[in-house]
Amino acid sequence: MSGTGLTRARILFVSVGLLALSACGGGGGGVGSTPTPTPTPTPTPTPTSNTSLLGPLVSEAFTNDAAAGIANYPNSGSFSSSATGAALTVRFDAASNSYTVTSAGTSQTFAPASIDTSLSSAQAAVYKVGNGSLTNGTTDTLTLTRPGTSGSLTYKYVGAGFWQRTVASGSGINGSISAFTYGATTTNASVPRSGSAAYSVDVLGAAAWPDQVHSLRGSGTLAVNFSTSDVRLSLGIGDYLPTGMLAQTYTMSGTGSLSSSANQFSGTTLVTGFTFQGNFAGRFYGPAAEEVGASFTATGQGISLVGGLIGRQSPTGSAIDQGIFSPFYSVVLLYSKDINTNVLTTWSSVNGPGSFGIPVVNAVSVAGSSSFSLTDTNGATQTFSAANQTGNDGTFTSYSKQGAATDDLKMFNVGSTNAKLALTYTSFGFWRTSTVTGNTAAVQDRGFVYGQRTDFSLMPKTGTAGYNGIAYARGAGESGTNSLVELNGIVHVDVNFGSGAMSSTLDGTLTSLATNTTTSLAQLNFTGGFQGNQFSLFTGSSSALSGDIEGNFFGPLAQEVAGTLRLSGMLNGKAVGLAGAIVAK
Repeated sequence: MSGTGLTRARILFVSVGLLALSACGGGGGGVGSTPTPTPTPTPTPTPTSNTSLLGPLVSEAFTNDAAAGIANYPNSGSFSSSATGAALTVRFDAASNSYTVTSAGTSQTFAPASIDTSLSSAQAAVYKVGNGSLTNGTTDTLTLTRPGTSGSLTYKYVGAGFWQRTVASGSGINGSISAFTYGATTTNASVPRSGSAAYSVDVLGAAAWPDQVHSLRGSGTLAVNFSTSDVRLSLGIGDYLPTGMLAQTYTMSGTGSLSSSANQFSGTTLVTGFTFQGNFAGRFYGPAAEEVGASFTATGQGISLVGGLIGRQSPTGSAIDQGIFSPFYSVVLLYSKDINTNVLTTWSSVNGPGSFGIPVVNAVSVAGSSSFSLTDTNGATQTFSAANQTGNDGTFTSYSKQGAATDDLKMFNVGSTNAKLALTYTSFGFWRTSTVTGNTAAVQDRGFVYGQRTDFSLMPKTGTAGYNGIAYARGAGESGTNSLVELNGIVHVDVNFGSGAMSSTLDGTLTSLATNTTTSLAQLNFTGGFQGNQFSLFTGSSSALSGDIEGNFFGPLAQEVAGTLRLSGMLNGKAVGLAGAIVAK
């Protein structure tokens, strides 16, 4: 077998391992000489189906939604792949505590003795059956998410499964993966038929590329309008190499509908920027549709994606504490300063990815409330964890890492514990990199907003809304001065969803980082509008500072807004430039 074939075999074996790691009374005697016969107790009826996945489970062939992907890697190099919805059965046998999965005429049973503890995790159990080698034989693996009541991937009523079969022979490697969601489904009669709901979902899957198989991990929102039966998907998905390195990110959207009488929905998927298209199908789980599960596919350009999503109705705290996000807008403040005197030598404030070579943030990976990985458009990447935390004042959490350069991260805290503004679907941060050469520090201070953007089709079409929130920015003054500043302010945003018109006001103060003195700003007024889920607002000609706010609506039903903020002009006879963000709800 060629070296290429060996590499591909290892790829097929390792992809499921990455999925698992993403992720996670008797009777009594009577009085007298003749005892009263003990009545035979009425046996408790054996349940015919499970009411949750928490266990102990009873034997059941679970209702499910499945999709199947196939990838062929012949030694000739003529790669092929496909992905489509599939018929599948998954049966649990209580006597043997085993699962039997059947699809396309092939069946395999996975018992407790076949659990591979080296691949399993707190979020998923991985079963492995077969002695297939890199050159010959068949190996089956089954990955099942573990049940739970909180946290990523662990749900009470719904689970996700991935059955992977790898067949190696002298002519090459063939692989298949069936992704399915299953569990304790909501009865048809209990599916709501009025109102709306948003579900925060976790995403797992695989992508077959011509040279190797990648694993998929991500998160997003499934929004449903029960009154109109509209279902929408908005997913941010990371595509990971077998080494665990992030190769790229996808934004997947989905448009579908809920059956008017049954607990079942389906629709089509689209991966922005890659022209991948496919389908999704799923249903609700739990006695009152508390959770959701669905399988999905997407194909294009010779690439095939297959996976599953599971989740629960969005909490009141944060819906963005897990996932891969691609900030649509980002700004950066570039300046240099003398490290001994802090006197600036140069500064400039530049907006986002339209300018060649400007290092704005283009990917934010979140793994919990204190783990962030960021990438900019120049390819720089940095990861911050709880071990790097330097402070938390309730509003912001700060991190710092020292290497060839000093990297600092300041994140606005998401959730109900932030007394300044409790956000659910969006937030913002600043990633600053300082590189010292001699006595001069070159600084890149990148501001960004991220979150779950509202799907175009779910944007309100009529009515008006007002959003209240905050503004925060960092700025620099003229060269030759020690004039780094911070802006803190209050914003109000008005939206007319019928006409698309928008306006905003910002009242704030500037604080000198050198002297800690503050200067009140005259109110700044912005006007503009939105198209789809994106908006642009601009200051008027009479403003002391001129600039713009570029942003998006966030949340399944446009509950929040956020955008990057750029300002420049003259204050007290001196030039100043600021880069920051506004968030409101």
